[in-house]
Amino acid sequence: MTNGTHVLLLLDRSGSMVSLKGSVIEGFNQYLETLKKISLGDLRFTLMLFDYHSNKFSTDVIYDHQPVE
Repeated sequence: MTNGTHVLLLLDRSGSMVSLKGSVIEGFNQYLETLKKISLGDLRFTLMLFDYHSNKFSTDVIYDHQPVE
């Protein structure tokens, strides 16, 4: 196990979020820029997307324990 900080971002990609897609991407990018400015040593993030379709919950890991830089 490494020392440092890990941020997990879980974003909804379901159909009800389509109209907000641009805002969500912009907010995600702004949040990452804010994290880059924080000096916390080893700072990493994981990005996961989720949705619920046909009575099934699904997730995909897009980035896993990636350095914020």
